[in-house]
Amino acid sequence: MAQLRDRKITLRVKLINGLNANGKPKYKTLSFKDINPAITEEQLLELGARLAGLQELELSDIYKSQVEKVVQA
Repeated sequence: MAQLRDRKITLRVKLINGLNANGKPKYKTLSFKDINPAITEEQLLELGARLAGLQELELSDIYKSQVEKVVQA
């Protein structure tokens, strides 16, 4: 039987970084690694919004990336 271990969470904050030649938005993404795996989705959303609020660029999206190791139990 397999188990998941060593969960690692990365928070990604996508910001609007101007417009390209066609008038479509360009983006810049900031990544914050080693987020506590026990964080709730609400806390993650609030954290992403607060971190984006420290930037001069406008917030576009907030992403959560999760990676876990699959091991034999």
